[in-house]
Amino acid sequence: MRNVRRIDEAPPQAWLLRLRNGQLSGVAGTAVKGGRDWLFEGGWAFTDTPRSLSLSGVYLGSGAVWDGRRLSLIAPSHSADAVYVLERSGELFASNSLAFLMAGAGISDFPITLVRKPLLSLKSGLKAYDRCIYSGPEGIVYRFFNAIVRYEGRAGLKERQQKADVRFERFEEYRNYLLSAIRQASETYGSSGTAVFVSRGYDSAACAALAKALGGPCTAICVDLSRFGDPDDGTEVAKALGLPTVLLERRHREKLPRDRSAQEFVRPAEYPDLFEFYVGMTLADECLRAPADLLAGRTVLTGFHGDKIWDRGAQASPDLVRGDSTGASLGEFRLRVGFLHVPVPMLGFRAHKKLRAMSRSSQMEPWTLHNNYDRPIARRMAEEAGVPRHLFGQRKRATATLAANLGEAAPHLFRMLLARYEPAARHLDVRPRSRFLSAWSALVDRVAARSEAV
Repeated sequence: MRNVRRIDEAPPQAWLLRLRNGQLSGVAGTAVKGGRDWLFEGGWAFTDTPRSLSLSGVYLGSGAVWDGRRLSLIAPSHSADAVYVLERSGELFASNSLAFLMAGAGISDFPITLVRKPLLSLKSGLKAYDRCIYSGPEGIVYRFFNAIVRYEGRAGLKERQQKADVRFERFEEYRNYLLSAIRQASETYGSSGTAVFVSRGYDSAACAALAKALGGPCTAICVDLSRFGDPDDGTEVAKALGLPTVLLERRHREKLPRDRSAQEFVRPAEYPDLFEFYVGMTLADECLRAPADLLAGRTVLTGFHGDKIWDRGAQASPDLVRGDSTGASLGEFRLRVGFLHVPVPMLGFRAHKKLRAMSRSSQMEPWTLHNNYDRPIARRMAEEAGVPRHLFGQRKRATATLAANLGEAAPHLFRMLLARYEPAARHLDVRPRSRFLSAWSALVDRVAARSEAV
């Protein structure tokens, strides 16, 4: 995208745009792709290019298109990542990072603890979550999921929800849909392989089975313990699939006494390892902090939201109504390390009613346990791939980190995140280089132009 500089100071997949007096400028990390009028980080499926702004596309990442008059923002097709917008008198900022947005706007004292409630409203689903997360002297801040958001001068922001075309009816068609979406996104991203987080639960076992079906180099990443301290290591699941494994050791922290949720205390000495998992909500995903070399440049599969999409007894919702915010604090880690995140159960979420009916159908009876922890679709994926029944999905475990003293730590953590972005944000006022495009980007742009001409 013209007037957008790729710089080393920004995390590889982070981007920031500023629209002022009808002129667009910006900065982006070195892994952000694009053409003369668009940029994108991540991968996409079921559309030729993000530049087309197709509402039926699946966007596993974020980006923007600028036609010289109108700015269109592409939010991820799920609720684990988002696009953020700050609107104030005379200018608009947009980014795939709330901290980058604040740094670009020169706001160093954003009241992050005051926006926790609107941020956590993502659990209410795509219809009901709060788009506006803050309004004050610094401007109005918005957050968007699963949308194409257009901004055109006085007309302001206009959101259109993405509507992926989901025509599957049977289990085999659904599995093929998932594999096709992941393969296409991996190809457009340029993945160097696959990584999958594997526990003893249903959702990660199903994701591991899909990872095996994808072929190519793949690593299973396991965490030894749940937050309650019981074994949750999915190594045996990975071995049954023939996947090499890496075991992460969970941090041992002081627990809140007599707390049934196993909340734990995080200490200031840990902040340098934790801050990128705090974006105003929780530290839920910090337990997935794997070494960068296991993830960088790869497609990373997770089972976030499988508790709703694949559970036989869950209430059907086409709007991503969620029970928690897990996965939504992984984004800053992803932007820094540079990988394609695929929260697999969220693919095709609009067809949740179909999936619930499928789970309860006679065709899924061989994989149904008729208990309170019953996910036939996930069980079938894993068992048909070769995972023995007794190795997974026997009882629910909880891995996500719950910090008992998050309120105390939050301002320090967010300030550290802001400090990461401040050097990159200063480049907004530096004269852009003559070219943003790599040779690859230029080729993509020429092909797109020819296609439009035809």
